Amino acid sequence: MLNKNAKGITLIALVITIIILVIITGVSLKVGSDLFSNANLKTLDTNMLLIQARVKVISEKNRF
Repeated sequence: MLNKNAKGITLIALVITIIILVIITGVSLKVGSDLFSNANLKTLDTNMLLIQARVKVISEKNRF
């Protein structure tokens, strides 16, 4: 027979813990994905500014 006073993890507590971990993992993956996307956009922006500056230098050289 099972003892009603037995201390231990129940199936419900285990399922709730797993659900919470899945939610935290999902949120973390979304935030991480957004960070990588933002970093890629910043890199693109910087590269475009560098190209623009280089084109300006070249066009000023060819002006004279």
